[in-house]
Amino acid sequence: MEGEEGGEEGEEEEEDHLKGGGAWYDSDDETVTISLTSTSRLRKLRKTEDEDTVNGKIYTHRLRQQFERIYPVPDWANPAQPHRRKKRDSQGSADEEDMTATDPLSTLFQSSAQLTRRSTTVLPSDILAIAAVAPIPSVTGNPPPRTLHFHPARPLLLIGSQDHTLRIHSIDGKSNPLATSLRVPHLRIHSALFHPTRDLVYTTGIHRREIYIWDLRSGSVRKITKTFNEESMSSGQWKNLKISADGGVVGFTGAPGWLCLLNGENGVYMGGCKVEGTIADYVFTRDGSGVIIVNVEGDIWEFDTASVLVTNRWRDEGGVSLTRVALSPGDRFLAIGSVSGIVTVYDLPSRVQSPVKTLYNLTTPITALEFSLDGQILVMASSGKRDQLRAIHVPSFKVFPNWPTSKTPLGVVECMTLGESGYLAVGRRKGVALWKIRDL
Repeated sequence: MEGEEGGEEGEEEEEDHLKGGGAWYDSDDETVTISLTSTSRLRKLRKTEDEDTVNGKIYTHRLRQQFERIYPVPDWANPAQPHRRKKRDSQGSADEEDMTATDPLSTLFQSSAQLTRRSTTVLPSDILAIAAVAPIPSVTGNPPPRTLHFHPARPLLLIGSQDHTLRIHSIDGKSNPLATSLRVPHLRIHSALFHPTRDLVYTTGIHRREIYIWDLRSGSVRKITKTFNEESMSSGQWKNLKISADGGVVGFTGAPGWLCLLNGENGVYMGGCKVEGTIADYVFTRDGSGVIIVNVEGDIWEFDTASVLVTNRWRDEGGVSLTRVALSPGDRFLAIGSVSGIVTVYDLPSRVQSPVKTLYNLTTPITALEFSLDGQILVMASSGKRDQLRAIHVPSFKVFPNWPTSKTPLGVVECMTLGESGYLAVGRRKGVALWKIRDL
């Protein structure tokens, strides 16, 4: 038959290809016969639908071909590709612009569908339907994650680690494979975020006065540096990078007491918001027209981002040693964490400057505070000691009693974030754990 003739010719070509032998050559392979129809895994190795058995030599060759299709030979292992040498500056040190990135995500963006926002159900206050899924694969020796952020529209998780590397994993809840990564030499990553409307990643580092912008489609990297004499940007480092939900404003803390604002489209400096004392944290309103800043001393400022003028100022009832702030979707509830582990929650539209709830569930400094994207859950955590994470039902502000439990493998929570698809990612010293919240 025609199909059989094609199969025989294919085998002859493969055998001719293998005549040269190699380090893996084994003469016994020629006497072994393998059926390619015995399992679904082996059917993928057939050249034609009616092909059944092949000898061990051809079987080994096809396995190798399939492996190389899935895991291509890296550039550094290919003799035809010259090794890229690090550039040296005038003082002989490695150039900070010599950044190495794996393949850009353009192919993934073309093949993966965007997340579909599901209509959410009202969560009960007495039980949280949550289940652990496969953790993010980690390599032995990798340092703990410093920052986490879910892509707003695609199943991707951005991880910034202390080894100067940004990693993006494709989240499927099963294997969560690495999609791409970028190493930025000399940048000890402090914060990293997906841009909400463009295929970009923004990142800042400890003791660095610059913002790196990674284009995920092209793989190129550029940076914003201090190019003008602005007092607000004269600090030894830019940190706590945030982007408004509409992508219109980029913020970061600069000189003491200053919040710097950049245009999210072109990076042009918009102005600085100046407060008294040391800024603890800040948050943009949903449309990016306002920003709320809290200082360590307990004061709260509300600014208009266009005019950079104060629209309101008041004081947290807790009063001192504030650490984190979070704003629920719709700009209704403002949650403020403190060094003592106390979280106060305010109902902003009511303009009543007394908390609607004060939460005393943690006893060490609040280092992570975030509302779910549907506004029904508030998660608070502390890196002060092990297992310091609680999930709060909104708007009852009751702690979910069923999770986490004493057996939940939290460890020391370095960072955490919630995603559109209901995932909760928790960065621990031994890697990133994932849970899926059902009904979100």
